[in-house]
Amino acid sequence: MRILQNLENSGSVWDVSISSVTTVFLPGTYSVGGPSGMTLTISKGVSSSVTGTISASVTAQAGVIFASASTTLGVSLALSQTVTDSVGGSMVVPSNVASGYLTLGSVGRSFTATATQYNNNCVVIAGPYTGPVTGASTVYYVQPSWLPFTP
Repeated sequence: MRILQNLENSGSVWDVSISSVTTVFLPGTYSVGGPSGMTLTISKGVSSSVTGTISASVTAQAGVIFASASTTLGVSLALSQTVTDSVGGSMVVPSNVASGYLTLGSVGRSFTATATQYNNNCVVIAGPYTGPVTGASTVYYVQPSWLPFTP
């Protein structure tokens, strides 16, 4: 999908194309862990910082890319977000694993972005710049992970 973003008073327009979109889990900075049999809890109201990724080839266009991707995909995306658990919950580390973790993160989107800048005469003045991007949303998700016993 393509979005044209007019930069106010700049005399130019960015054409941003978003493709190969997938939903991904982006781990945040908050996690809890423990051994087999332990109850792990993430309390309501806990926050976690989440950071996505952006290719160096499109870093300078991050603002228009995230604005266009948010419009195209219908979810607010940014390179970094803070997510907050609004429910809270617990999980017991299964007895058949050595240890486990609960990580509070974001339901993000991974995609390829192509950005081209045109002047008022529809002449390319920058780009096209293409690269992979992973954006974080404010939608939180708690991801469990288990570490197996090692002999």
